[in-house]
Amino acid sequence: MDDFIRKNADHFKTEEPPEGHFDRFYDKLTGAGKTGKTRMMTVLLRVAAVLVIGLFMTAVLYKGITTYHSALKEDNCPNKELCEAEDFYSRQVEKYYNRIEKMPFNNDPKTREEVLKELREMDDQVAVMKEDLKQNPNDERVVHSIINYYQDKIDLMDMIIVRTTTSKSTML
Repeated sequence: MDDFIRKNADHFKTEEPPEGHFDRFYDKLTGAGKTGKTRMMTVLLRVAAVLVIGLFMTAVLYKGITTYHSALKEDNCPNKELCEAEDFYSRQVEKYYNRIEKMPFNNDPKTREEVLKELREMDDQVAVMKEDLKQNPNDERVVHSIINYYQDKIDLMDMIIVRTTTSKSTML
């Protein structure tokens, strides 16, 4: 192969590029031929691309982390029905807590604190029921008791909110 190339070297010589080719190429590389607006637009597009990629990667990372954590919860959950219900009801209860915390209670913060304390103490009952569920994981009665507890607590919190807002509006 080497002998063939040496003998036919004339065929392998290529022509030199036209005059000024390297200068035009260098100008294109450095962007010397671009106007200020074009350069600014290029920079803005690059920044936008980096931001889009960054947001996409953040969303993917967040989704992966939440999927990982939900998988961990599912692994630790003896009863899938209860875990789903408890997740739903705990979010609802937290919303009600936030609403009650913002209510004025006739400008008596002591009353609000007492109500919130009593509501939080109710959670001890759930802890006892969960211990029962650990001992008897297939006992549907305990599962339904926990779900009923959450429903009753939400009803109670709703009643507190309604009565507090009603008493506030009647005093005006």
